[in-house]
Amino acid sequence: HYIEGNCKEKAISTAIKARKWEKAIELTNLIPLNNAKPFFDEIAGHYALFKQFEDAENYFRKSDNIMGIINMYVLNGKWSEVESVIKKNFKHLKDDDIRKKMINEALKYEKMDKFTEAEKLYTIIGEVDMAINMY
Repeated sequence: HYIEGNCKEKAISTAIKARKWEKAIELTNLIPLNNAKPFFDEIAGHYALFKQFEDAENYFRKSDNIMGIINMYVLNGKWSEVESVIKKNFKHLKDDDIRKKMINEALKYEKMDKFTEAEKLYTIIGEVDMAINMY
């Protein structure tokens, strides 16, 4: 009914709540990309939950959520993918903003007592001293 009423965003939201993922994806293709972006993270999360990493990564990219990709791979122990995504998307790891963002992600894992994940993130971004100090 929402589609007939030209309320495509509401139709997408309803499809996601009903776990009708293919319908939600179909509907996101009918609206401008900027309007569809808020839905892509939820679609990506669905794919990540079922270990369909390539599809999840594609939808995280559509929503410009690189940290979503990194966190998905970290939580699934896919360290070569974590390193690859970081190096492809953050070519200048010396950039303070990017460095802070990655350190903050590692700190989140540290606070959750996920020391292996934090250590590997610190190591990938070249913050070996922070990994050592964590212990």
